Amino acid sequence: MKRVGSEIELEKGKLHIATIAGTDQRTVLPRTNVPAGYGWIIQWGRGGEITRQGSGPVDSKKSDHNEALVHAVRDLCSKLPKPSTILLQTTSMYIVDALRKDLWNWKSEGWKNSSKRTPAYVDVWMEIAESIEVKDLKLVPVHFTTEEAESMAEFQVARQLAETARDQQGRNIGAPLAGFGPTL
Repeated sequence: MKRVGSEIELEKGKLHIATIAGTDQRTVLPRTNVPAGYGWIIQWGRGGEITRQGSGPVDSKKSDHNEALVHAVRDLCSKLPKPSTILLQTTSMYIVDALRKDLWNWKSEGWKNSSKRTPAYVDVWMEIAESIEVKDLKLVPVHFTTEEAESMAEFQVARQLAETARDQQGRNIGAPLAGFGPTL
């Protein structure tokens, strides 16, 4: 794998799998402004070598798990070369449904959902749609339950990246941080 600017070069002919995780603290500290964090990894095939990873905080002080995962997808898309096909593993049906159908329905309806309201995180979803179209990306989302993910090393790595990003951002903004079980 070689870096090309801010993009990565994926080896042709290999199955590339991306795993995303997000974490927040709203379940433990619901009345505080606590940032969320995300992490992602790319590997060759199931259980294969991790070839690239990324993470970051969600910029807003008050953010949630879904927002972290949407940011993970955006960050991942921004790093992929064109064209790319990636199997995207997640525990979030929100992300699976959005990538399979909702994203394109929202776009065709002027970025409105079936209730004629603006979808959550619409600015980030617009960036994702643009990356997918401009770069000819094919993201194939695959859902795993949280219980299944707990036994998968790739989810553990992505989750640790998310927790580290969340905790660093929390320290930077002076948010209270409490140790608790992470959210995949």
